[in-house]
Amino acid sequence: MSHGPKPNKHRQREAGNPIKVRFYENEDAEKVRDLIFGGFLRGELSPLQIGLRDMMKQPVVLPSYPIFAFGLFMLAQKDFRWNFTTQCAIAAALCAASISWILVWRRWLIGSFDEYCEYSLKHDMANIAEYYAYEKLGTEADGGVSGFWVAVVTGRDGMERVVGCVGLDSRTQEDKTQSELRRMSVSEDYRRRGIAMELINTLVSHSRKRGLKKVVLSTTSYQGSARSLYKKLGWVETGKVGLHWFMRNLDLYTLERTL
Repeated sequence: MSHGPKPNKHRQREAGNPIKVRFYENEDAEKVRDLIFGGFLRGELSPLQIGLRDMMKQPVVLPSYPIFAFGLFMLAQKDFRWNFTTQCAIAAALCAASISWILVWRRWLIGSFDEYCEYSLKHDMANIAEYYAYEKLGTEADGGVSGFWVAVVTGRDGMERVVGCVGLDSRTQEDKTQSELRRMSVSEDYRRRGIAMELINTLVSHSRKRGLKKVVLSTTSYQGSARSLYKKLGWVETGKVGLHWFMRNLDLYTLERTL
């Protein structure tokens, strides 16, 4: 799976170019997928990296630290009750077990993110134009309001590069007077330039014109900056639920904005 392009000096030079928000086109597909999954998995502020750092403070891994420390303590002792070989073997086993326990939980978290990305690739990210169609036809017509937008910048080579995106999904809502904001992502090289706000304002304007009464969304504890932005732009928190009983402070938040 492609996890998105890494930041480079060429893109940083383009960061001064004007940004344009437009409707998604089929040619944007791979760029959008790379942007969304790259923002999800890579970079210091990505949910995965935040989650991996948070994992080191979770109760499920905390017992590993004293066990590892005791293993080191045993290695430093010369007057333990066992012979030196046995003592070293037990100490090494304790250290290895504590490290392995942490790695198991880190692997679990990475696997959870990978599974979510794979699921997305088989569902709304499989055919973005069809799933988020502005006008749904035939059996796809659910009476709701959807859409997908990208923020693009034109590089020195004259080519457009997708640097942000956002989707509006009616399929997740039984009440078709509301729709869900999804797939909000901005390239790491272009953050703090108001792109997220411009994308959201475009989505809200479209929602109002199509008669929606409310836009809802969900986000997690690992996306605190995004949650703060949504609240700044008028969303209010309507719910909070823990995602896993063994993970402290890992919550799913639901928010809504009345139009």
